[in-house]
Amino acid sequence: MRLCKICQQPTGVSLARPTLCRLCDNARKRAVYAKNPEQYRASQRIREQRRSRRHSDIRLEALKHYGGEIPKCVCCGEEELAFLVLDHINNDGSKDRSPITGKRRTGPNLYYSLKQRSWPGGLQVLCWNCNAAKYYSGLCPHQKRRGELGFAPTR
Repeated sequence: MRLCKICQQPTGVSLARPTLCRLCDNARKRAVYAKNPEQYRASQRIREQRRSRRHSDIRLEALKHYGGEIPKCVCCGEEELAFLVLDHINNDGSKDRSPITGKRRTGPNLYYSLKQRSWPGGLQVLCWNCNAAKYYSGLCPHQKRRGELGFAPTR
């Protein structure tokens, strides 16, 4: 483990500055903020906008990979991106938890993990409603109307 440049203590999990421990990194941030609060807040807003953009881009990339060039729900055909989610076809989402820490990979962390693993199979795109119906009853109302027995794997 790396030691802090300032106090020589182990750095722990400080992601922004792994060469500083959390206490020294927080002290550095307070000093920068005290010097020029407006500039600090502006840089934080810019950083948040960039992160949000990266998250949107990787989400769209994942939806396009699993749902086609124009992603849509495999059950009802919904195309509104705000409503679309990735679904584990065989309800085996526990495999996407970290085996070491037990933490879940969700949202951008899941998308980056899937990309790093070359987009493994076993996932499909569903809209939020169809995904919730699958979770609660195993069958979506759209499937009931069509007389289907359940979700068929698409990949």
